[in-house]
Order: sequence, then C-alpha cells, then structure tokens
Amino acid sequence: MNRLMKNNRNKIIVIAILTIILTLNFAYDFLGDRKQTFNDYDNQFVTDVTFENFQADSEDLVISKILEDKYNMNVTSFGLTIPMNTNSERIDNLYTKIQQYDENNSELKMIPYRSQVGLQGYIFSFLYNKLHIPIGGLHLICSILMGITAMALCYFLVKKYNKILGVIFYLVFIISPWVVAFAKNLYWVEFTWFLPAVFGLILSLNYNKKRIWVPLIGLSIFLKCLCRI
Repeated sequence: MNRLMKNNRNKIIVIAILTIILTLNFAYDFLGDRKQTFNDYDNQFVTDVTFENFQADSEDLVISKILEDKYNMNVTSFGLTIPMNTNSERIDNLYTKIQQYDENNSELKMIPYRSQVGLQGYIFSFLYNKLHIPIGGLHLICSILMGITAMALCYFLVKKYNKILGVIFYLVFIISPWVVAFAKNLYWVEFTWFLPAVFGLILSLNYNKKRIWVPLIGLSIFLKCLCRI
C-alpha cells in the first residue's frame, strides 16, 4: 500500500512538473525563439511577426471589447468589436489605447464584429474590468488552461495507447512554434480546440460513464463554437 501511494505521489509530481513546463513555455516561449518570424501564407510573404505580437490583430477584437465595456460605449451585444479610426481604418497596437484612451478626445470607434458570438470577449472583459486582471494576467490564464489541457491529452493518450504516443504529443505541444504562439492569444483561446479530444479520450477509456462524458464533449464543442466557429 505504501509503495502504491508513493508511486501515485511520484506520478502526480511528474505530471505537475510537466504541466508547469508546458504552461511557462506557452506563456513566455522560454524554449523557443521569441523573435522568430512566421510565414504569412495569405499574402505570400514572410512578415516580421514575433511571439510577442503574433496574431495581435485578431486579439485586438477582444481588447476592443474590453475597451468598449471599460468606457461604457455600448457598441454591440456581440462579444467582439473591430477597432477603427474616423477614416474607417483598422487600428493596430490597441493595448496602448487602453492605457492612453481619452473618451473626450479620441478618434477611436468600434465596429460590431458579427462573425461569431465572441464568448471570449465577454469573459476577458469581465476579468479585466471587474476583477482588474491585467492583459498579461489574461495571457497567463490562457497559457495555464492550454497547459492543463495539453497535459491531460498526453496523459490519456498514454492510458489509451502507450507512452511513446504520449511523449510524441507532448514534444509536439512544447516545441511547435505554432502551438506555442497561439496558446496565450485571447482571441483564439487555443485550449478550446483540444478540450473535446480530452473528453473523447476519457469516454473511450470508460464507456460506462457516457452519461457524464458525452454531454461534456458536446458542451466543450459548443464552448469552442461560441468563441470561434
């Protein structure tokens, strides 16, 4: 019994350490090159996009919602908005606008973004404006959720198949520049992509509890679609 408890404790410690490593890498890219560039396949050229500003234009859809709620603009009932100037041009570097915004002297206007419900906009706006969690803290929350989700996926792959497959997936999660770059993004909320797979693996290990896991699979897909279809 003592040996079994010791083995379980060691397993928990290893899983916790591996999860922390994933989370820190998602948050700070300490295993990669923070200044790496990413191919812009839509425009057929390489843009100077780094880990710090990767998909910043998409993330601005969330940050503009935070700004809208902070100053009670009441632009839209949707969870995302597009930041524009008076010439209807897209505004970049919106994070600085939150810090420097002057509602009495500003050219900033918001356009409703109706392509999706934008659940992440509501949630992150609440965390920022009501609980006063800074943007960096919101990035960390996304990184933590992605770290836990990725580790859970690897763990249940080991239980379902073997250690080799679990290790392969872990290495992909931790060294892929694309996975790491998307992990902390407030718009993409990457953990929602993999959550249905985690619940699906758990179900495949124990079909007797399908009344629990089937609804959770459906709920996780619904959650992902509320953020982005």
